[in-house]
Amino acid sequence: MAINTTISRVQYSGNSLTVSFPVTFKFIQNSDIVAELDDGTTVTTWVLDTDYTLSGAGVDTGGTLTATTAPATGETLTIYRQVTLTQESDLVTTGAFNSQTVEDMVDKCVQMIQQLNDGIASSSSGLYLKYPNSEPTTTSNELPSNSTRASKVLGFDSGGNPSVVTLSGSGTGDVSGPGTSTANNIPQWDSVSNTLKDGKGLLTSSDTTIDSDANLATVGHIINKLTELAAVTSLPALPEAKTVNLFESGTITWNRNNGHNATVSLAGTSTVSLSNLVPGSYNLYVKKVSTAAILNFGTNVYWVDGVKPSLSDVSLNKSAVFSFMCPLGVSLFGAAITNIG
Repeated sequence: MAINTTISRVQYSGNSLTVSFPVTFKFIQNSDIVAELDDGTTVTTWVLDTDYTLSGAGVDTGGTLTATTAPATGETLTIYRQVTLTQESDLVTTGAFNSQTVEDMVDKCVQMIQQLNDGIASSSSGLYLKYPNSEPTTTSNELPSNSTRASKVLGFDSGGNPSVVTLSGSGTGDVSGPGTSTANNIPQWDSVSNTLKDGKGLLTSSDTTIDSDANLATVGHIINKLTELAAVTSLPALPEAKTVNLFESGTITWNRNNGHNATVSLAGTSTVSLSNLVPGSYNLYVKKVSTAAILNFGTNVYWVDGVKPSLSDVSLNKSAVFSFMCPLGVSLFGAAITNIG
């Protein structure tokens, strides 16, 4: 029977259940079939009679591959024909004519052609890189000589012809990056000054090398420079480490975002209200500048035995420190040290 299909490769997506996969093209013997499983990371070639079995060898319409273990969901099974590029049949002169032998010989020749065609086909089914059919007839398909391309990489010249490219051992050159240098941009190479720039300064590359190229900044050198830059760069302090100065009024609003520590001088009556609370600790330093000074707190503040410390226990021009714990960002649990200074 004639080979009336050009298909010689099929793929199936695993579902962790299916073990039977149609081989939709003719194969003369089981050894002509290759099965590969791709799990997304590794491609494994299955072993015949270990990972799978085959039926249908010599059948014009193909056969069936039965897997020992079902391919898992997300895996891809590829089944393709790969015949040896030899012809082992020997037709003896005056011997008996066996039409099946002759047909198998012809079929194998067609299979060889289809196998090679997978690499040179003009359609998208081809598995190898090739020039498009519309390529100018002047385009060269010959690589530079062995000595010319040694220790270099393949590239293409202005005419689109194969050429070789030499890569500098240093890897220096123009690097595409932001148009302007800002505090948070990606460092970019300046080919004029031969320096790696970022928004905080220059990372010079002229004094350290790891090969023969004097323009190569080593990783250690860059880290050292970044350390120097970080040392002179002011980073904003976290609220936990900041102290805010508060001013006396009927209600003193203490915004936690401005600092977990606060100071205030009191001459009259004031109520302290904390806003934007988060779990953590807080300290309030109060200086008594009048005998009439009275300090109150909101209803979310709780004291030992329910008794709020009083500024009446603080002498004039001395201070009290109120310390609070806020476990859940809602209630404050306080204690005080009075008559300091």
